[in-house]
Amino acid sequence: MADASAYRPSIGPGDGESPGSWGLLARTPFNTALRSTKLGLGLLFALPGAVRVVLSRNKAPKPPVPDSIFNPARVSPNRAIGARFFDLEDFRAVRATCPGATVNDVALTVIAGGLRYYLEARESLPDAPLVAGCPINIGRPSDAAQGRPNLLGIMTPSMHTDIRDPAERLRAIRDDTLGAKSMTAVLGKATLTRIPMNLPAPVARSLYPLLVALSVQSGKLPFNTLVSNVAIDSAPLYFAGAKLSKVLATAPPFDRLAAFHAVVSFGGEVCISFTACRDMLPDPEFYAECIEASFNDLKAAALGKPKTPKQARTGKKVVGSRRQPAITA
Repeated sequence: MADASAYRPSIGPGDGESPGSWGLLARTPFNTALRSTKLGLGLLFALPGAVRVVLSRNKAPKPPVPDSIFNPARVSPNRAIGARFFDLEDFRAVRATCPGATVNDVALTVIAGGLRYYLEARESLPDAPLVAGCPINIGRPSDAAQGRPNLLGIMTPSMHTDIRDPAERLRAIRDDTLGAKSMTAVLGKATLTRIPMNLPAPVARSLYPLLVALSVQSGKLPFNTLVSNVAIDSAPLYFAGAKLSKVLATAPPFDRLAAFHAVVSFGGEVCISFTACRDMLPDPEFYAECIEASFNDLKAAALGKPKTPKQARTGKKVVGSRRQPAITA
């Protein structure tokens, strides 16, 4: 125990005096104009590079985000949670077979395969590929050390669920994520962080609920599912003397986005978990088996190792590498 009665919080750098209300009000127009000018100049200087990146892709326009059973207009209060754990070294081995790919790309490929198998079994696989919404940290590397919160952006790569071959799907996902990262590099993280910081507070606070409401009313989707990655320090962690052995992450689903996937790496393992509306996903055990079958097929395709005999089953449907329902091209 320590006596904290004499503790006084630090006032931080400066002359030791905090500005009053009138001082803050007087500074507001100048600071707003300065930040907006920096934002405008940053976007102006980044525009030629952004145009070059777009032209260099030389691809047809992306198809619209398809609707799916994972995107109901309203989610119920009932939840379904499931997960599968994998060896991190297996993910790294698969990544090594695809130059430029990351462990996150491998995880996204596994999730995409799980979604494909599940939707095939329910005869609900859209012809157009599903799209993932992947939060990314656009802050500075020094922010965490200085106690600053993450500044998040969103990356929306295609999950290429229209591609049956898992190794080919991994290469396609790698190309999509590299393209998104190159655009971020061209615009610059400093410019991206200024965009939300220069929005009026009422607009910034209400922006996400407004986007969700517009999505519901218009029927248009920004993406089909959220996929968030968290890497935890490999050093041992304890709580009340108990050693942390596994981590499973959950997050709330939203209207039109009824399934949230989390990828957590810790202790030499990768956990792929999902939280979904149970009315939309009444069989979470089967979906977890679809994710496992997807990983097994990707590992076999990338490393040439024998496929495991275990397959995900539902009734007469078999999900995995041997028998799959046919889809319409």
